[in-house]
Amino acid sequence: MNPLLTIITINLNNATGLSRTVQSVVNQNYIDFEYIIIDGGSTDNSVDVINKYRDKINHWVSEPDKGIYNAMNKGIQQANGAYLLFLNSGDELDNVESLASINTILLEEDIIYTNLIIKDTQSKYTKEYPKTLSFNYFLTDSLPHPATFIKKNLFERIGYYDEELKICSDWAFFINAICKHNATYKYFNTNLSVFYFDGISSSTEYSALILAERNRVLQRDFPLYLSVIDELKEARLLKQHLRNSRLLKIARKLGFLKQLLKEN
Repeated sequence: MNPLLTIITINLNNATGLSRTVQSVVNQNYIDFEYIIIDGGSTDNSVDVINKYRDKINHWVSEPDKGIYNAMNKGIQQANGAYLLFLNSGDELDNVESLASINTILLEEDIIYTNLIIKDTQSKYTKEYPKTLSFNYFLTDSLPHPATFIKKNLFERIGYYDEELKICSDWAFFINAICKHNATYKYFNTNLSVFYFDGISSSTEYSALILAERNRVLQRDFPLYLSVIDELKEARLLKQHLRNSRLLKIARKLGFLKQLLKEN
């Protein structure tokens, strides 16, 4: 009988982060899951970490790959679970009970997501996500892959991660799944995982690459939306300006701009 959940960890030369991730997974009190590790042919002590816990790992491989999303796709191909969770090297589950209640939330939706705890060298905070998602939301944000369960058959229906993208393929998958293919989703206001703010996508030097890749996806997959994106931005700026305007009080009293200023 296939497990309810498959946890997939990808890694390359991050033995310290991998050890943290693996320990948080294998120490879970919940047991109805399989664990897959895809290592990109690391030359540090990563394989030693894997071998230390190999009796609790269902499948692992250490071989060169073509990048982050090629490794994640390898994990998808090996997965048997109904839902997949990508907990990449360095990330960790919040505590030993983090997975204990997932059998009550992994039901029918294609995508299920929770809040994400974010840590860096000086701070720790919880990022909460909206209950309702939209195209407008994905223009500036995404869902947290360490805290998002994705049905495997959703990948089979709409395709795996785009390996031509170096850093934004998970965002591209989410915006296409939800805004183009009408994938079902549900938000749970709870904390699941911890993301350490030191990965490739959290580095400021990759900001230009993120913007370029997102623009490429929008031009390719949502060309009809591009003509209104600038209008949406201008409307957002106008809305903010009006909120700050001294005339706003008068406009509200007169009933003007009610629709424009209506909160989402």
